[in-house]
Amino acid sequence: MATVDPERERQRLADSYAGQMDDELKAIATKAYQLTDRARTALKQELARRRLTVELGEDPGWDEFELREMVTVRQFRDLPEALLARDSLVSAGIEAELADDNMVRVDWFISNAWEA
Repeated sequence: MATVDPERERQRLADSYAGQMDDELKAIATKAYQLTDRARTALKQELARRRLTVELGEDPGWDEFELREMVTVRQFRDLPEALLARDSLVSAGIEAELADDNMVRVDWFISNAWEA
């Protein structure tokens, strides 16, 4: 496995951020919690170099997701059909998740257990 040269990675990130517009950097800053420590540091340095005062976004945590009520739209016997349906919803801008897709991946026969 190749190791990452920290200085080279820092320079790559600095170059990447330097090539972006102010609005793009601000958008990245709102989701800074998704960045690595090196990327956050490089972003802060670029924001400071441009004298942009932007607060870096903090991890919202999982609370907002835990409070949502999920609704079952449809049940599928086959995983490919379920994945296709989920992806169709997501591409239409509707948040969608599969409940037992990992169980079916582990043992496809389990998908027949819920059939009546």
